[in-house]
Amino acid sequence: MVEERRDDRWQVALRAEGQELRSFDPLIVLNAIVARVPVLAARASDLYVVITELCANALEHGVLGLDSTLKEHVDGFGDYYAQREQRLAAVVKGWLQVEVDGDGVGNEGRLQLQVRDSGDGFDSQGGDSNTRHAVPHGRGVELVRSLCDRVEYSDGGRCVTALYVWSIVERTRSTGDDESSGAPQAG
Repeated sequence: MVEERRDDRWQVALRAEGQELRSFDPLIVLNAIVARVPVLAARASDLYVVITELCANALEHGVLGLDSTLKEHVDGFGDYYAQREQRLAAVVKGWLQVEVDGDGVGNEGRLQLQVRDSGDGFDSQGGDSNTRHAVPHGRGVELVRSLCDRVEYSDGGRCVTALYVWSIVERTRSTGDDESSGAPQAG
């Protein structure tokens, strides 16, 4: 993992190749982010969902070439994950790369997460969101879109870039002024 920091700008990059993919853990990326921007610990669960979903998609569909339509059958989830384990155990080539560029270390900032893989890509424009909700797969990308300000695919579906913007407002009270009570203030 490569980490770099300049004032309020920082970058974390991680690349796993071949057999390294067997033990790839996106939690390493999340821990590096929270170490750079401790205030984001309050958003760690959202960031974990974004990072793990994008990395899982890159690994499973990109590098391993798994087809989510397997999950549409009665034993589909079991078959899907059995194939995942078989392909992961046999992987000798391919790669997955994660880059995070952050701007801000305090209560406001943004981070751009980019995940690339060596797979064949996919049609990122295809599919109707109403149809996706009727099948037991494809909801992860919609969840990522709901948590991020922007999600874009490029390079024929081999690269996804997600923008996450944070603004954490600290609440302070002045002496004798309790804004949270809702009670009228004496003048």
